[in-house]
Amino acid sequence: MKIEQRQLVLDSGHILYGFEKISNNSRAMLIFLPGFCQTKTGSYFMFMELLKNYKTLNGISFDYRGHGESTGDLVDVKYTTLLEDGKHIIEYAFEKKLKNKIFLVGSGIGGSIALELAENSNIDGVILIGPYLKYKDELKDFVDQDTYIQFKKDNVIDTNDLGNWDESINLNEYFLQLGQHANRVRGQLISYDFFESLNQIKSLKVLQRLQKPVKIFVGDYIPEFLSLSDERIEQIEGADLLFSHPQWRDYIYQSINKWVDNAI
Repeated sequence: MKIEQRQLVLDSGHILYGFEKISNNSRAMLIFLPGFCQTKTGSYFMFMELLKNYKTLNGISFDYRGHGESTGDLVDVKYTTLLEDGKHIIEYAFEKKLKNKIFLVGSGIGGSIALELAENSNIDGVILIGPYLKYKDELKDFVDQDTYIQFKKDNVIDTNDLGNWDESINLNEYFLQLGQHANRVRGQLISYDFFESLNQIKSLKVLQRLQKPVKIFVGDYIPEFLSLSDERIEQIEGADLLFSHPQWRDYIYQSINKWVDNAI
């Protein structure tokens, strides 16, 4: 079954651009929720490659507003708008009235979105790839004080002005946690409201109480609030925040495929 382009028109007038792969002979439907500044295909086309590798997996993915091909501006994006877009994408999938079980696949901040939306919906399970689950490390920890104060006052900043991206490892890693490749937003306008909105993330509490199958992939970076003693968490030793090596991504593809089999 080929992958086809799709559009989703929101009540706000925004148009989300995405793709879907749907076959009546599939085992399950996967809905990909990208990270901040990540596009619908995933880092290194990870989600697209997953669907190509396993023909019996259906898939749907859209760019959030202000991301990729979708309408809107990044400067207007908040955590709440990402949640709203994720909800619309899930509703779009359920309108297909497929008989398959439906699983959310969240990357970066898309992991938080996946958990929160799975709790109050008929979603059957969640897969998280390098998720950002808790707002602990604030942006002010990674930029100089004067820049942060001015950013808070103006509410808008060109990401180039946040600091020296080529030298600040912490700044790069913080944005990578939000969304793999999000550190490449340099030169775009971003709002202070977005970072304030991250205070609304409730995903860690949801993870603790969610009574649905969950699989979490992490690399060498393990958020302190996650424990490898949790059988839902699998560490890929040596892997960076991007899972940039093909071997790491191939392992994730195979593991997701097996996990889906067990979950259905």
